[in-house]
Amino acid sequence: MCTHGTIEEAFCVSPGKRESVFSDMMENIGVFVDQNGKLLQADRICWSEAPIAVIIQKPYAIALLPRRVEVRSLRVPYALIQTIVLQNVRHLIPSSNAVVVALENSIFGLFPVPLGAQIVQLTASGDFEEALALCKLLPPEDASLRAAKEGSIHI
Repeated sequence: MCTHGTIEEAFCVSPGKRESVFSDMMENIGVFVDQNGKLLQADRICWSEAPIAVIIQKPYAIALLPRRVEVRSLRVPYALIQTIVLQNVRHLIPSSNAVVVALENSIFGLFPVPLGAQIVQLTASGDFEEALALCKLLPPEDASLRAAKEGSIHI
């Protein structure tokens, strides 16, 4: 970020161990590889169209497609979670708590709905398996919340 002629660090950058998704840009298939290109698992993500870019924002994979942004679960069978229709998207940029979507003349932030709220929404819509999977992602300090959410799903 440039402010009054000075440069400030906007994001922390570190070369940690990472997994990534490789997508064949001519096809709509994505596979998980490590930093050396080694296949991590046999399962594949099937996007609606060939993605231009893919980023991981656990527990989701987010793809920039020609006419939209597609959000898929990182759990097999990689269910489609959300489709966001935006015109002229140029870049998807991951940050610590959001995904920045850069368009031709504007910028949007995609902020995840808190896990507790997602669990309530999934339970209300009858997607109990996905709701239980998200319960497991609640931090250890939320053990009582996790137990309450899991209990309400099993009723």
